[in-house]
Amino acid sequence: MITDKNYSLKSKRGAIELSASMLVVIIISLVLFLGGVALLYQLISKSQDFKNELDQQTAEELQRLLLDQGQQVALYPNSAVLNPGQQQIFGVGVLNIGAEKSFSAQICLSKFADKLKIDRTSEVIGSENCGLKDWILYDFSSFFLDTHETWKVPLLIEVPPTAEPGEYIFNVVICTTSCSHADQYGNTQKVRITVR
Repeated sequence: MITDKNYSLKSKRGAIELSASMLVVIIISLVLFLGGVALLYQLISKSQDFKNELDQQTAEELQRLLLDQGQQVALYPNSAVLNPGQQQIFGVGVLNIGAEKSFSAQICLSKFADKLKIDRTSEVIGSENCGLKDWILYDFSSFFLDTHETWKVPLLIEVPPTAEPGEYIFNVVICTTSCSHADQYGNTQKVRITVR
């Protein structure tokens, strides 16, 4: 027969065990949460360091192309050999040699040749008017430049794991208004990606 004293003692012990278990779960949850936050912070920090390193290397080359050679639009580097799943960052630069104005940019696939050098551009572009937009990450919102001012931005191209081997050529076009042929500023720059 259970007495009130024994029942009360077992009830307290059960409550203490439940509280201790809950405390352990809370501590483990906190540790996992803080570990996730620390990992996220490291990833953001490393990507920012990579961007800064790229900016310094690429900015110097873009500055040389824009100012020393007098190019209105420059791209550096202009080619890369990548495996599916890899990515490459390119730098795009603009030098405004006219009056102050607003610029915009457009990047589109212009050609794809498979590993046998057969042109298959129409198959890749399909119904899209540019094609392979999901490969490209950039911030080409409109930007304003004063006379003799330069603008530089990184352009990331990431080859998806399912990409077909061959050569992909993207056109980078800088425009002064609507990106029609008449509004193009400078020469069309070509990015060549060879997928192995």
